[in-house]
Amino acid sequence: MLRPIIILGSLALLCLVSVLVKENYPFSHFPMYGSPSEKSYYYWLATAEREALPIQVLTKKTSAQLGKILRTYGDQQATESKVKHRDQLSTEDVKKVGYKILAFLRQEAASLKQTMPAKLAIMRTDIRYADGKVSEVSAPFYTEQP
Repeated sequence: MLRPIIILGSLALLCLVSVLVKENYPFSHFPMYGSPSEKSYYYWLATAEREALPIQVLTKKTSAQLGKILRTYGDQQATESKVKHRDQLSTEDVKKVGYKILAFLRQEAASLKQTMPAKLAIMRTDIRYADGKVSEVSAPFYTEQP
């Protein structure tokens, strides 16, 4: 009988200490979330008509993984093109990166026996916080041409 009382008492004490200490280091230190930037972005897979596709169902890759793949291929292309950063890639280089990524995703879908639409797009959505409001603007990063 004493053991449940000790456990419940410890839990109550922990809750009380958490309420009193609040968000003070070393009890809760989340520097990643401490000062978020005013803008962010993410990538997603769509049809050429910009209709969202279930990338995870089709390829077993997530939208977050799509962003990582894009950064990896972009960095590789930046090295090949002898520019310092992937943000400095030419339009032709961006097309090469987009083409490689979609070819990779089509290969992943084929291995899972999933059918992809004839024409795909990689979309980028920018998220901004300004004047107390959050806005999202989507634009194509790369679209397959007919």
